[in-house]
Amino acid sequence: MQPNPTPTNEPSSIQTTVHDRQSHTDSLLSKQQVAKRLNVSTRTVNNLMSDGSLVPIRIRTVLRFSSESVEALISDCRDSQLEHLNP
Repeated sequence: MQPNPTPTNEPSSIQTTVHDRQSHTDSLLSKQQVAKRLNVSTRTVNNLMSDGSLVPIRIRTVLRFSSESVEALISDCRDSQLEHLNP
């Protein structure tokens, strides 16, 4: 039997903290997941990292990306395309 990660007899502030941590870790993506989300190759993700467009989070030897930063990159690309259409 597995222990309940957020016991109901704990104060709500502890429950909220546990929930916040879970939502943050759920929003971390691997390089392959980012490539799939952007519909590009992992090599392109490497290039985005190299030019500073996408900053990874390093956890020991593992690279992860926040879903928020990936969505921000998409939004920035959309905005720049719109600027070229409407000078």
